Amino acid sequence: MNILQLKYFQTIADEGTIKAASQKLYISQPALSMMLAKLEQELGVELFERVGRKLVINMYGEVVLKYTNRILTDFKNIDLEMKELLNQSKKDISIVTTSSQLISGMLQHFNSLHPNINWCLYSANLNNAVKMLTNGKVDFAITSTPINHELILTRPLLQDGFVLAVPSGHRFSQRTSIHLAEAANERFIALPKDSEFRKLTDDLCRKAGFEPRISMECDHLLRAEYVSSGFGIVITTQKSVMDKRYQGHIAFVNIDTPKCARTICFSVSKEKYMSAYHRAFSDSIVEFYQSHYPELSVKGDS
Repeated sequence: MNILQLKYFQTIADEGTIKAASQKLYISQPALSMMLAKLEQELGVELFERVGRKLVINMYGEVVLKYTNRILTDFKNIDLEMKELLNQSKKDISIVTTSSQLISGMLQHFNSLHPNINWCLYSANLNNAVKMLTNGKVDFAITSTPINHELILTRPLLQDGFVLAVPSGHRFSQRTSIHLAEAANERFIALPKDSEFRKLTDDLCRKAGFEPRISMECDHLLRAEYVSSGFGIVITTQKSVMDKRYQGHIAFVNIDTPKCARTICFSVSKEKYMSAYHRAFSDSIVEFYQSHYPELSVKGDS
């Protein structure tokens, strides 16, 4: 067993098929299949269940993947720390986020202080964000829900309450607060079903006792445009209102019941080596959120 075998195994586990993994690794499918077979032979167990062409990691594979992620992270950490000691560090920062809106303005703030950083940004759902942290693909994650994982350190940054955005002249437009159940018969403009925020808003409606009637699915920018045009109402957040993402003839109504907020969090692998510029970025994130959203910010470490 060697580092290359473990890297190949990790990629197969991430991609789920030999074909996708071989394309990512730029090697042939037969060579990759042979490597996997050899690794399984060395360990004396199969690491995946074969479901058609898809490879689904089994309990033996999960154990191997846990240690593989640690080994490859340490291998990367050796390189990072040695380069920092030799003053040869590449200033690379990679981030995965469950919504690009979570990092709006923040990178510009840090980049103005550290203009030579090389950025790599990813968007993923929460499960994939966890995978990318534990396998070392990214340095940091910024998510709209906390990550609970033994190998990940998560710090809550904001408690971002939910708000109803309605067109001016709407029956709720003069209200300051509302029980969400009062909007059960309204038509909602929502994000696509696979977005993390859509899951949060659908759950919020269910807590209020109804399934939302979706009149339109679209992205963040179009939601702002179409709510002002009267296509429906939108569940958004206090942060989005403060960021002035909703312009035009729109009124905002606080959702008092059910009481709910999303928790915007910053996460990093506990096993990652934090270089000087990684530590500076970590501190900058906390400072940015506390200074820009003081009334929403969560004080202290998690």
